[in-house]
Amino acid sequence: MTSIAGTTNLTASRLIEEIRQGARFAAFATILPDSSTSAESTPTQVIYLPPRTSRVSLGFKLAIQTAIADWRTLHTNPLRTVESIVDFARGGTDLTAPILRHVEHVFDQDFGTPEEIETLKSLSAQI
Repeated sequence: MTSIAGTTNLTASRLIEEIRQGARFAAFATILPDSSTSAESTPTQVIYLPPRTSRVSLGFKLAIQTAIADWRTLHTNPLRTVESIVDFARGGTDLTAPILRHVEHVFDQDFGTPEEIETLKSLSAQI
C-alpha cells in the first residue's frame, strides 16, 4: 500500500465495509519552517480514519501537537499559522472521494479483486 497512515493490513473488502460505515481519508495542513524568515503551509500525510473517528477531534489533537512543536513559525508567518489552525479545527480536507476514484493508483496492484476495486470506485460517487 501507499503511505496512508492507518492502512496497514487493510484489505479491500474491509475498506468497502468501513467506508460504508463512515470511514474517511483526510489530510491536514501544517506549518513547517522553510527558513528563518518564512514558513510554508504543507499538507501532512494522508490519514485513514476508521468509522466513528472524528476528523475534527483528530484535527484539534494535531493542532495542539503542531502548536507545541512548531511555535517558532508563528512570528515568521502568522497568517499561515492561523490558516493551519482553522484547517485543523474544520477537520482537515476530506480526500475520501478522490482516493476511492483512483484507488487502483493509490494502493498496491494486488490490493483487491477487480470487483472490489469497482465497488470502491462506485462508493466515491455516494460520498
